[in-house]
Amino acid sequence: MAGKGRGRIRKRSDGKWMLYLPTAVCDDTHFPFTRNEQVKVTLQEDKSLRVESFTKFDDCPNCHGQGELQETDIRGVAEYKCKCGEEWRK
Repeated sequence: MAGKGRGRIRKRSDGKWMLYLPTAVCDDTHFPFTRNEQVKVTLQEDKSLRVESFTKFDDCPNCHGQGELQETDIRGVAEYKCKCGEEWRK
C-alpha cells in the first residue's frame, strides 16, 4: 500500500487551480475515487483540505425513498431523482 506521496497545487492561466496527486497514491487499491469523478472539496479550520465523494443517494422529500444522484454541476450542486418522479437539488 502506497498511501503517501508528494503532489502539487498549481494555478492555471485560465484561473483554475489544479491539484496533482502522485500516481503511486492514485493507483493504490484503497484509493476511493474513480477517473473523472467529481468530488466535494472543503477547506477545514486547521487549513487542511477534505476531499470526499458526493453522496450517491439522498432521501426523497416527497416519498422519503432513495433518490439517486443524476449529476453534479460545476458549483458542486448535486441533482437527484427518485423513482416516484421527484427531482431536487442539494
